[in-house]
Amino acid sequence: MIKILPFLMLLIGQTHEGIDFKANKDVVSSKESVCFTIINKSEETVQLPSPHPWYIVDKEGKIIYSPMSIQVIVDLKPNTIKQWCWDQKDGSEVYVKPGQYEVKTHIYISKKKYEMRVEFEIKGE
Repeated sequence: MIKILPFLMLLIGQTHEGIDFKANKDVVSSKESVCFTIINKSEETVQLPSPHPWYIVDKEGKIIYSPMSIQVIVDLKPNTIKQWCWDQKDGSEVYVKPGQYEVKTHIYISKKKYEMRVEFEIKGE
C-alpha cells in the first residue's frame, strides 16, 4: 500500500523497488531484543539519514525510543544489508510494556524521501 503525502512516500508492506525492511520476528517475548534489517536488493544506492535511522512508536504513534546518532548521510549500496537491534527499553532505559509497536525508518531513493515501517508485538512474560 502506498499513500502519497507531500514530499514523502509512505510505504506499508515493507518492500519497495528492491528495498526490504523487516523485523527478525513478528512477536517477541518481553525483554527479548528485537532486530530490524534493511536490505538493498536494488541496483542503485539508497541513502539513510544517519547511521541509526530508525525509531520505535507505540500503537498511539508516540515515539518511545530513538537511538542517539550523528546526522550524517549513510549510503546503502546495492546488495548491502544493515541491521540494528532494540533491547525494548525506552529513552529512560526502562523496559516498555507488552503491546503493539512499530519500527520506522526513512530512506532516500533518487532524492525522494520514503518512510518504511514494520509492526511487531511484545508479549508479556
